[in-house]
Amino acid sequence: MNEKRIIKYIDLIFKNIEDYNMFSVNNIVFDHLNPETPDQKKDFHELIDQIKLFGRNNDLFVAKTIDGWCRLTEKGKRLKISGKSYKSFTKSENNSKWYNENWIGYLIAFLVFLFSIYQYLSNRTLKAENAKLNSQNTIYKDSTQQLHKELEYLISKYNSEIVDKKNSVK
Repeated sequence: MNEKRIIKYIDLIFKNIEDYNMFSVNNIVFDHLNPETPDQKKDFHELIDQIKLFGRNNDLFVAKTIDGWCRLTEKGKRLKISGKSYKSFTKSENNSKWYNENWIGYLIAFLVFLFSIYQYLSNRTLKAENAKLNSQNTIYKDSTQQLHKELEYLISKYNSEIVDKKNSVK
């Protein structure tokens, strides 16, 4: 039997299921096909057997009674709730999450490596600027001390000139 045909009927069954715990594959497919001749009935029973086998093998439903009544498994319930066709459901179920891919880990490691290099270079630049500022600070401290000494010298010189002028005027 053609798998495409089986999947077509699986989609039909899941579209028409009303009760998750008790449904008949035979009744749903029978309503759709309505076999009348003995050959059609024989094909119908073969189709039903293959649909049930496909459903059991793919963990969609399990037989509840010998008469052909079935109930949905958890996977079958997810398929019914999703409203998707069987193929699109299995495709979406097999897709792994993007964050579990290897290349995501490599990308994150590469970005961390680039950030580390940036931090190293930035730190090196800051150290150079800090050393330059420390040397300028030392120079300015020395120059302020020297300027302070010159100011004191000039003040004392100015005071001595004023005193000399006062003495000479008297």
